[in-house]
Amino acid sequence: MNEEIQSLLAKAHRSLDAAAVIIAAGFFEKVASEAYYAMFYAAKAMLLNAGKRLKQHKQVIRAFESLAKTSGKLKFYDSLAEAFKLRHFATYETGLLADVPEERARVTLQNATEFVTMAEQFLRGAGGNSE
Repeated sequence: MNEEIQSLLAKAHRSLDAAAVIIAAGFFEKVASEAYYAMFYAAKAMLLNAGKRLKQHKQVIRAFESLAKTSGKLKFYDSLAEAFKLRHFATYETGLLADVPEERARVTLQNATEFVTMAEQFLRGAGGNSE
């Protein structure tokens, strides 16, 4: 794995660590953001490994969908897309749209943890191009 991919994975882990601290403090809408970013950085790492350097969120999500379909990781695309929507509502909306119940925050954090683990395995295993 090259240095940039390792850096993206490190950022993903920092986002997971931040989400764990934030959830313990009860700021569930902030967990949605950190969990999403953990997945976003891990997806960017996988795409970079495939030769795709993307920065915009929707571009990364679309490109990851294609990668997920060809690699049998479609459930992870669903987790990423759901976390993106949840982050958007929690960050930019108010009222009921911005409400992130504790259980939903916990599920999103668990999905993000599984996503980052999958990305690392993918990049280290048969699915990745080791450098």
